[in-house]
Amino acid sequence: MESKIKLGIIGTGLAAKNLHLPALRKLEDKFEITAVCNHTEAKAVEFSKLVGDVRYYLNYKDILADENVDAVDITLPIDLNYKVTVEALKSGKHVFLEKPLAASLIEAKKMLSLKRKYH
Repeated sequence: MESKIKLGIIGTGLAAKNLHLPALRKLEDKFEITAVCNHTEAKAVEFSKLVGDVRYYLNYKDILADENVDAVDITLPIDLNYKVTVEALKSGKHVFLEKPLAASLIEAKKMLSLKRKYH
């Protein structure tokens, strides 16, 4: 039996709740949500309970350091995508990222070049 990917979700707002979570639930044979992160504690706690009372963080750097997280689903405001993606890749995490990819064409091109560096 293939093991599930231990997934952390960074950002627990509307996109995470209304778009990503329903899709992840359809793929629950592939993913296990093991941690969530939001800078607002009430939102982090609420989402944690929604997905099974998993560990929650208030700083995304803490979820990146969690050894019980193999990959992160980044559902943050677009202008944070590049910075958090780079840090996630540097920490050895696989990344799921919603589109649009970045806040500018320059950042998008930099983002695409990350595949060569961290593949």
